Amino acid sequence: VLVGCPKLDDLDYYREKLASIFAQAKPKSITVLKMEVPCCLGIAMVVQEARDEAVPHLPIEIQTVGAKGDIHRKVLPPKNI
Repeated sequence: VLVGCPKLDDLDYYREKLASIFAQAKPKSITVLKMEVPCCLGIAMVVQEARDEAVPHLPIEIQTVGAKGDIHRKVLPPKNI
């Protein structure tokens, strides 16, 4: 489990760190849990960029927690290489 805030933290650092973690850990899946607020979209984008660099064959599941507690799911397919 990794936690971050794209509004308050350095996204370039996140991208580099996540790519390194993905390359070394070789995860079987990637799931992003984010809030419905606009700034949280940045975390999903950074994870996708890090995935594309390190483990492009994996899909990413993005789960968004809505303002009323509802969950929306979206799957980003693997990057075509």
